[in-house]
Amino acid sequence: MSTAPSVSPSRRDPALLGQTVVIIGGSAGIGLATARHARAEGAGVILTGRNPGRLRSAATDVGAVSTAAFDANAPE
Repeated sequence: MSTAPSVSPSRRDPALLGQTVVIIGGSAGIGLATARHARAEGAGVILTGRNPGRLRSAATDVGAVSTAAFDANAPE
């Protein structure tokens, strides 16, 4: 019978600690998943999206610093 050496988990600083990221399309899908990952890695998150209701919900979910609702494709 072999005994494997015990491996203690190494501690590391969050990769984005102290950074701020702006995520376009952050209220759902890949954008929201990216926002969650960025927050987990220590970043402050600013979310943008088209739907104000979904954006507010996503911002609460991830603890976003700020939000902005707009359609980047809409003519001014």
